[in-house]
Amino acid sequence: MAYAANRGISVMPEIEIPGHSRAVTASYPEVGCAITQELKSVQGEVKNVWCVGREENYDLLDSIIREVSGLFPFEYIHIAGDEVNRANWEHCPKCQALMAKEGFTDSFQLQNYFFRRVQKIVDKYHKKTDGWNEILKGGEINPNTLISAWQGISYGIESAKKGYKTIMMPGQFLYFDMAQSETERGHRWAAITDTKRAYSFEPIPDADLTPEEQKNIIGVQGALWSEYLDRPARIMEYQSYPRISALSEIGWSKKEDKNWDDFYGRLTNSHLKRLADMGIAFRDFPPTAIYKNGTITVTSPYEGAIVRFDKDGNEPTRQSPLYTGSIQTKDYEHYMFRVFFNETSASPVVKVEKLPVATWNTSKAEVLTISENISEHVDKKGIWYLTFNPTDDGANGTIKNVSLFENDKLVQTYADEKGLKSKPRLRFLIENYNEKNTYRLDFTVENKEEKKSAANVKFNCSPYQEPGVKVTSSMEENPKFPISNLQDYNEESYLRTDVACKEGDWILYTFTNPVTSSKIDVLTGIPHHPRFIINNGFVEFSYNGTDFIKGDNFDYGNASIYPKQPVKAVRIQITGTNNEPLMAGQDLKINP
Repeated sequence: MAYAANRGISVMPEIEIPGHSRAVTASYPEVGCAITQELKSVQGEVKNVWCVGREENYDLLDSIIREVSGLFPFEYIHIAGDEVNRANWEHCPKCQALMAKEGFTDSFQLQNYFFRRVQKIVDKYHKKTDGWNEILKGGEINPNTLISAWQGISYGIESAKKGYKTIMMPGQFLYFDMAQSETERGHRWAAITDTKRAYSFEPIPDADLTPEEQKNIIGVQGALWSEYLDRPARIMEYQSYPRISALSEIGWSKKEDKNWDDFYGRLTNSHLKRLADMGIAFRDFPPTAIYKNGTITVTSPYEGAIVRFDKDGNEPTRQSPLYTGSIQTKDYEHYMFRVFFNETSASPVVKVEKLPVATWNTSKAEVLTISENISEHVDKKGIWYLTFNPTDDGANGTIKNVSLFENDKLVQTYADEKGLKSKPRLRFLIENYNEKNTYRLDFTVENKEEKKSAANVKFNCSPYQEPGVKVTSSMEENPKFPISNLQDYNEESYLRTDVACKEGDWILYTFTNPVTSSKIDVLTGIPHHPRFIINNGFVEFSYNGTDFIKGDNFDYGNASIYPKQPVKAVRIQITGTNNEPLMAGQDLKINP
């Protein structure tokens, strides 16, 4: 505490109750509900909730809060309240008896009862209470409670309107465990959140609050949770900076004084150097690499940035060639680029992109009929994906009647209406490509409300094969993430089992016809997330579907095979638990 105090920092402890308490119930099972069912939380955990109906639990909490109050001089104690798996209480005889005694009609009232009891204990030790925004549900709480609004801006508005002092920390902007781009490590459940998005957040929603209510917004906060901070080295700093710099500025700047270009200029002209001199391994800003008409052109993120590249599909290193000018090539897919600031700080790796084949931007309620000649974008036969990517928070509207024409002959059409918010991804097969062909893309956008609808439309050839495949497993699937997801070659869909994996479990991919491939990558875990991966196991493959040859062992959830003949089947063999409540699997990456 002294170390923090000497640097002007106050440390607020958090006691994670009544949910997220697996460590407590594992050590003291009597703290949990007396139920036989294993009811899973949103993260898939079981038995991680304090029983509200056990009176002795409040004596234990009194002891904990008394001790914590003595250790931390800060005026607040955070008592959590987030993501409580209330289903435990709904099946617990003691909790149900308490509900009947108090005349409660739902489990939110039980939650409110719990927090009012805890708040009395906090008050007893002369502290104030902070809690996540969920504690507003179920009834009144102490008016002196501080609310940490994490689930979204609307929850902070609700808290301020009810008169509670409020900290704005919406995960969609200020959770620094979120990935900073589509290809980087990190969570994605709230948003892809880079420095610019963090800077765009305005803590005081003046259009929704009266001047008096606005006074209840007392601060802004970033959060960094640790699930994905185990690797690579110093990723905590990478995830924190310079997003913390953006957090600081939005905390002390008036709305009218905020200017991204000015902030970015100060960051890149001087502040990144300051961070480097302090020994902070920050995330540098990535370059942009665009391919057009046989040429890759790279734009540096700022003047003086050092950009290096690799042309063989590997991550550039500090020994890779410097980018000094445009690169002529037909093999643009293999080029990778990266900014290097110093020995510890670098940008994420970026691949070469093509320009959008179409764009739109409207805030009117209207129907747009879009037709684009995309001949210069199509350069080979294969499986192509058309993706609709909303921009600038313009995810309103629907897309329909998406058609691809080759020499004015229809290749394929998707007539169904698809919401832009879902980021539609449509598959097309171009079998008869030659450089003299012409290609046209037609589609309709219907914006039904006077809200912003804006998107970039990309058309890219898949680098992988997508043969017909049937997948089976020894493990029970989660119906929301079925095993059939491993057959669709959609990067965003995946399998989740409904049970933990164990020695002897398996997943079998059987191809309709044998597949010729130089390399097949077998990926586990949630896409882009090292969660629910296979820790113990190996992959094997078969040329005839019966006899199998051992391939790689799994390394941090991934393994590969290098077949010499056409492959009929690939099998994952699990040799031990991953110490998680479930396992996740992804589509095979089948190289030519």
